[in-house]
Amino acid sequence: MLGVVLPDITNPFFAEYARALEVAAAAHGYVLVVANSDADEAFESRIVGDLSNRHVDGLLISTVFPPSGFRAITLPGRPIVLIDCSAFFPGYAAVGADGRQGARVLVDHLIAVHGHQSIALITGDQTTADPRERGWSDAFQIHDLPPGPIVRASFSRRGGYEAAVQLLGWRTRPSAIFTASDQQCFGALKAIREAGSHCPDDIALVSYDGTSESEYCWPPLTVARQPIQIMAEAAISAVLNLSSSAAYQRFETELVIRESCGCSRPTAPSSALAT
Repeated sequence: MLGVVLPDITNPFFAEYARALEVAAAAHGYVLVVANSDADEAFESRIVGDLSNRHVDGLLISTVFPPSGFRAITLPGRPIVLIDCSAFFPGYAAVGADGRQGARVLVDHLIAVHGHQSIALITGDQTTADPRERGWSDAFQIHDLPPGPIVRASFSRRGGYEAAVQLLGWRTRPSAIFTASDQQCFGALKAIREAGSHCPDDIALVSYDGTSESEYCWPPLTVARQPIQIMAEAAISAVLNLSSSAAYQRFETELVIRESCGCSRPTAPSSALAT
């Protein structure tokens, strides 16, 4: 039995990730116990302790702690792999997608293909720069453009909605928006419709995550899609010590072009090389 700790199981990305982990674990004869931390450090600490005391064979954790804080809560004797990890986490095996490259490719597409020069970023309310924020900034530097505005909000539909309402209320509003998660993007779409605007005619929209919902909303979203199945298999392999992979495994995203960016029809996914 393996324990999985996620910050928000209602987030489509984490729901799909949990399912992929379940399938990968079953292939090796393991079942999962999934717990929700509500993105709360104290709650996460308690859950990790409870699962360790219940003698799970390993833990897969999407932590909200910084490295120093996480080291203080872990208990010995249980293999631990960190998932949805944006960078190297000293002392632990970790798996994540290349958010910086994925964001850069998305924003570069808006600039190079569609000619947008004012592209807002809706991202989380974390205090340190996220790789997706750095990738968004990289694209402007490549084209020698000043960076667009940033609005910070929770990684939720409500957060994306409130951030987009703020952007749409500006006298000079951006011509495109990049959201750091699909959930935020769904909220932004609602705000755009309520403002009487249209995507992508009035404002283009792209997102990072690439959950299945991004294909079935309207318009379908252009996204940097995280390779959930591949990451899940790597995480299970690492927690069961079935491979000798490096402590941190980073996987490239796919640029999936659909209609929300302004392209007339979807195209096949293309790989973005990892940095």
